[in-house]
Amino acid sequence: NADFTAAVEKSAGVELDWFFAQWLDRIGCPVLKVASGEGTIVVEQTQAGEPYRFWLGLRWQDEQGKAQGQRVRVEGKETRVVVAGGVKELQVDPAVELLFRVAR
Repeated sequence: NADFTAAVEKSAGVELDWFFAQWLDRIGCPVLKVASGEGTIVVEQTQAGEPYRFWLGLRWQDEQGKAQGQRVRVEGKETRVVVAGGVKELQVDPAVELLFRVAR
């Protein structure tokens, strides 16, 4: 594991201890509750323990029906995204890039 971590860090040119601790050494995955209101999208991590750090793709339609999208950096228990206008038909991770569960 240490050799693999060192090789990936050397190739990437950055320290990635946090990444390997989060995604390889930790049991579970992010559990997300995502809600939208007028001009805001709220991403909440509901799993026990420390919050995960990741990028999350969001896609929705605005009040005029125009497709909108944003990639958001999620680092804490709650992340608020300010968007112009309303949010309809919100899609979380539309490109299926993240391992996560939906909160119940």
